[in-house]
Amino acid sequence: MLTLGQSWLGKVIHRWERQGVLSLEKQTLIYVLVILSAIATELLKIDVIFGGFLLGVIMPKDLQVTAYLKGRIQDFVTIFLLPLFFAYSGINTQIGLVNTPTLWGLTALILAAAILGKYGGAYGASRLAGLPAGEASALGLLMNTRGLTELIILNVGLSLKVISPVVFTMLVIMALVTTFMAAPLMERVYPSQIPASG
Repeated sequence: MLTLGQSWLGKVIHRWERQGVLSLEKQTLIYVLVILSAIATELLKIDVIFGGFLLGVIMPKDLQVTAYLKGRIQDFVTIFLLPLFFAYSGINTQIGLVNTPTLWGLTALILAAAILGKYGGAYGASRLAGLPAGEASALGLLMNTRGLTELIILNVGLSLKVISPVVFTMLVIMALVTTFMAAPLMERVYPSQIPASG
């Protein structure tokens, strides 16, 4: 993938770029390559998501063809696959398993560690790099809102039985809380610069 595959795909995509037309057959070829890549990683006993990710990594960047494909795939993922993924994650989440004060306390500790690690780390690094406090805080909040990525990793961990359903539920709560808290906090620390009408 990272040697011959990347070279071959780069030549194909650049040829398509010169031709200027991305036919349905060419789009279908990309989708088939994504599926084959996912199947390959599954056969290697690695989760299917890594196959699709790797194909995305080797795609040539900054080309109109790539931007067009990204837009088409992003629409389909956002409208169809993302709701299914959240429903699947919801089915796997058993809130009733977090049923003791100790488990709720551990959930709170996980949440605090996540916020401190993600927000605090990004904020501290941004300040060291010379960013103003408002921008550094905004970057910290944006780093804190990586719930979708966390849910993907958590589902992979649960399917591989690396984490238990109880730990999965606690981490899902953490992912959702850190994601949902980002928008209102972002408005407080870095308000939008859109001027009021009238």
